Formats: sequence, C-alpha cells, structure tokens
Amino acid sequence: AVVSTQSTGAITCAARDHPFHVLPTLFALRNAHLDAKLAGEKIPPVQPRSKVSAKILESLSKERKLSPAIKELDQLCNAYVQWANYLSKKKGNDITISPNQEYGIPDTQLIKKLSNLSSIPVLSLDIPVRASSDY
Repeated sequence: AVVSTQSTGAITCAARDHPFHVLPTLFALRNAHLDAKLAGEKIPPVQPRSKVSAKILESLSKERKLSPAIKELDQLCNAYVQWANYLSKKKGNDITISPNQEYGIPDTQLIKKLSNLSSIPVLSLDIPVRASSDY
C-alpha cells in the first residue's frame, strides 16, 4: 500500500504541531531495517512506509524549530538500536536483566557518547498533547 500525499501531509502537519508524539514513530518506521543491518543479516527491502518516514524526517529537519530535536532523536535512536543489538548478542536469546546486576557499556557504544540532549524529552515520559502545540 502506497502512502498518499494527503496522509503524508497530515503526518507532516501532526509532526510540526506535536513533534514529541509523532517524531519517535517516524524514526521507528524509518529505522525498521537497522536490526538486520547491525546483526549482519540480509537486509529486507526497504518498505514504502520507511521511505515515506525518511522523506518526512528529511523535510522536517530543514525547519529551524524542529531541526535540533530531529538531530538529537536521530542520534538517540541510533544509539538505542546499537545498544539493544549489543545486549542481545552478548546475552544470546536470554536478555533478562536483573535489577542488581551491573553492565559495563563499552566505549564503542554510541549511547555512551551521548550528552546534552536538551531538545528532546525522555522518550518514556508521558507528554500530554497540547492543543496550543507549545512544547
């Protein structure tokens, strides 16, 4: 199914008005292939929704108001995917993490290099939708 121009416009508008509700989903769709790539597996063909998400993100990244948040979310999402793949390789299929166990993060991991992500909220934070679009 091809994403229509109307849908793309609506998603773009929603991302401008409510970036912290829409942008993480766009990144998830755009990055859907990264697990296979990082695992060294055969990369499946890029899905149309991934292409559309990438196109929307590229367009929005040129907007002064959204550019810093998109840049930081891109860094964060890439670090999350790399870290998740590192843990699954390290632990095999059993990635149970006990609360009292410590895990060292290798210096090669992007997540260790992140700092001052001041343009984005904590992604697990519940952010109420604001009709004013003032976040």
